[in-house]
Amino acid sequence: MIVLLLVTGVLYGIWGQPSDTVTIFIVILMLVTAEVLNERRAKRAISALIKLSEPTSPVIRGGQHKEIPAGSGCPR
Repeated sequence: MIVLLLVTGVLYGIWGQPSDTVTIFIVILMLVTAEVLNERRAKRAISALIKLSEPTSPVIRGGQHKEIPAGSGCPR
Protein backbone atom coordinates (compact mmCIF):
# COMPACT_ATOMS: atom_id res chain seq x y z
CA MET A 1 0.00 0.00 0.00
CA ILE A 2 2.82 2.37 0.84
CA VAL A 3 4.55 1.67 -2.47
CA LEU A 4 1.29 2.42 -4.29
CA LEU A 5 0.94 5.69 -2.39
CA LEU A 6 4.56 6.60 -3.16
CA VAL A 7 4.02 6.00 -6.87
CA THR A 8 0.80 8.02 -6.75
CA GLY A 9 2.58 10.81 -4.89
CA VAL A 10 5.35 10.94 -7.49
CA LEU A 11 2.82 10.95 -10.34
CA TYR A 12 0.86 13.74 -8.67
CA GLY A 13 4.15 15.58 -8.20
CA ILE A 14 4.77 15.38 -11.93
CA TRP A 15 1.25 15.97 -13.30
CA GLY A 16 -0.92 17.04 -10.39
CA GLN A 17 -1.18 19.89 -7.98
CA PRO A 18 1.44 20.39 -5.26
CA SER A 19 -1.19 20.36 -2.51
CA ASP A 20 -2.29 16.85 -3.54
CA THR A 21 1.32 15.68 -3.54
CA VAL A 22 1.94 17.09 -0.07
CA THR A 23 -1.25 15.47 1.23
CA ILE A 24 -0.28 12.06 -0.15
CA PHE A 25 3.19 12.25 1.40
CA ILE A 26 1.74 13.32 4.75
CA VAL A 27 -0.57 10.30 4.67
CA ILE A 28 2.44 8.06 3.87
CA LEU A 29 4.36 9.54 6.81
CA MET A 30 1.42 8.94 9.14
CA LEU A 31 1.07 5.32 7.99
CA VAL A 32 4.76 4.60 8.43
CA THR A 33 4.74 6.19 11.89
CA ALA A 34 1.75 4.09 12.93
CA GLU A 35 3.43 0.92 11.67
CA VAL A 36 6.66 1.67 13.53
CA LEU A 37 4.80 2.37 16.77
CA ASN A 38 2.72 -0.81 16.44
CA GLU A 39 5.83 -2.86 15.72
CA ARG A 40 7.59 -1.45 18.78
CA ARG A 41 4.55 -2.13 20.96
CA ALA A 42 4.30 -5.70 19.65
CA LYS A 43 7.99 -6.38 20.34
CA ARG A 44 7.61 -5.13 23.91
CA ALA A 45 4.54 -7.31 24.42
CA ILE A 46 6.31 -10.38 23.04
CA SER A 47 9.36 -9.84 25.25
CA ALA A 48 7.09 -9.41 28.29
CA LEU A 49 5.27 -12.64 27.43
CA ILE A 50 8.56 -14.48 27.00
CA LYS A 51 9.74 -13.18 30.37
CA LEU A 52 6.50 -14.34 31.99
CA SER A 53 6.73 -17.77 30.43
CA GLU A 54 10.30 -18.53 31.56
CA PRO A 55 10.15 -21.46 33.98
CA THR A 56 11.41 -20.75 37.49
CA SER A 57 12.21 -22.89 40.50
CA PRO A 58 11.70 -21.96 44.14
CA VAL A 59 14.94 -22.23 46.14
CA ILE A 60 16.25 -21.28 49.55
CA ARG A 61 19.48 -19.26 49.44
CA GLY A 62 20.93 -17.85 52.63
CA GLY A 63 17.73 -18.67 54.48
CA GLN A 64 15.61 -16.65 52.05
CA HIS A 65 13.10 -17.99 49.56
CA LYS A 66 13.89 -16.96 45.97
CA GLU A 67 12.73 -17.77 42.46
CA ILE A 68 15.51 -18.56 40.01
CA PRO A 69 15.29 -19.49 36.33
CA ALA A 70 14.94 -23.25 35.96
CA GLY A 71 18.00 -24.94 34.56
CA SER A 72 20.41 -22.32 35.90
CA GLY A 73 21.71 -24.62 38.62
CA CYS A 74 24.76 -26.82 38.60
CA PRO A 75 25.48 -28.70 35.36
CA ARG A 76 25.05 -32.44 35.48
